[in-house]
Amino acid sequence: MRIAMLLSCLCLMPTLVFGQSVDTLEKIRQSKQIAIGVRINSLPFSTLTQGNPTGYSVDLCNKVLDSMRKELKLSDLKVHYVPVTAADRIAKLKSGDIDIECGATVNTKSRQADAAFSYSTFFAGEKLLVRAGSNIQDVDALAGRTIAVVKGTTAEKMFAQIRDSRFHNLKLVPYDSLQDAFSAVEAGKADALAQTDVLTESVRVNARNPDAFVMTPQAMSVEPMGLMVRKNDKALLSMVDRTLTTLYSSGEINAIYDRWFNTATYKMPMSVMLRDGILHPNREPAVALGLGYQL
Repeated sequence: MRIAMLLSCLCLMPTLVFGQSVDTLEKIRQSKQIAIGVRINSLPFSTLTQGNPTGYSVDLCNKVLDSMRKELKLSDLKVHYVPVTAADRIAKLKSGDIDIECGATVNTKSRQADAAFSYSTFFAGEKLLVRAGSNIQDVDALAGRTIAVVKGTTAEKMFAQIRDSRFHNLKLVPYDSLQDAFSAVEAGKADALAQTDVLTESVRVNARNPDAFVMTPQAMSVEPMGLMVRKNDKALLSMVDRTLTTLYSSGEINAIYDRWFNTATYKMPMSVMLRDGILHPNREPAVALGLGYQL
């Protein structure tokens, strides 16, 4: 009888553990280590070259690490940088391979079911990158076209809905990376690249012939980005938000922003939405503009 009761209790233990809040900060305090997820080749937000991370989101995460070292009294905190992709970033967060993701992840209602997002750190919009002279100006011209997208992105989800609801002959081709998707347009294998405007511009300006490509004028969505932690990881999320609030209220965010978005390569003035988000920090999810699609 006792053995049966013990086995019964053991079977219930995973359910009890999984139902509890996550406390990554305590794990970090004890192990003196943290794993940071960084996107590869997603400048100006993040990139990882020979283990060296750089980018706007990386700078913000480094500020969080400064707060962590101070609050947890961990001057010897060891930081591991783990490469992630658009397709596996949430899975790596949920599995514990990373503790926080510092990339270019859009906060959406569907993703909120699996992860928690910080206050918004950037606002982007979905656009199409096409060849100069193309007659593609908006979604109305997509019938029979081939669209390149990156696996696991909001663009892949949105344009799958556009295909299924409006243009059944639209061909959607998913690629592993943004550069691969752009190369498909460059080589004439795709008519357009669907992606957030800021990331699309990053591949355009670094192309062999940037002037050969243009973005469609109208954004199809409002997509706030943020740093991502595990769902119910309240203590870590609170630390991240406190750090961002300090950067916002002190004005230090302006210098960090200009370092990555107002350069010889990128000329992207801070948007009205981000300025408002700095004055009034929030974590509102992305919305598709007038299309009726879910992100």
